[in-house]
Amino acid sequence: MELEKLPIINGIMYSNGNIDNIEISVQDRKRTLCKQECNILCDNEIDYTYAYPSAELIVEEMNCKIICGGGSYGGDGFILAVSLDSNQMIWLASFDESNPFVSMYREKQQIYVTNNCDEVWRIDIIHSQCIEISIVKNGFYFGR
Repeated sequence: MELEKLPIINGIMYSNGNIDNIEISVQDRKRTLCKQECNILCDNEIDYTYAYPSAELIVEEMNCKIICGGGSYGGDGFILAVSLDSNQMIWLASFDESNPFVSMYREKQQIYVTNNCDEVWRIDIIHSQCIEISIVKNGFYFGR
């Protein structure tokens, strides 16, 4: 897999430049997510790091490839949806406190990605404009 630039956004970036900011809170060793308002940022307002992909899978009915991995800083993690036709980004979920995502699997409309702390994050891939993220570990829901 090729090394790419990864924007440090703490949220979900869409192909039109919109970003849904998502704050990560860590208390008592548990992470929770809080979705904030949608913003549009200019490219020069975003910092970048290097991306290190670790897993990918094809979602044929959506005509896309999902890639997950980590960044050059220890806590970075990302999940990326790319069009199979154009090889362009559909959406990118990127966080600086998620830890690197190392594996993933799919169940129906959901992608489950696991970070290197064995936390499983669930993302609905059907409706890209309203992605919901949950953190699930050992079957228990930790947050949104």
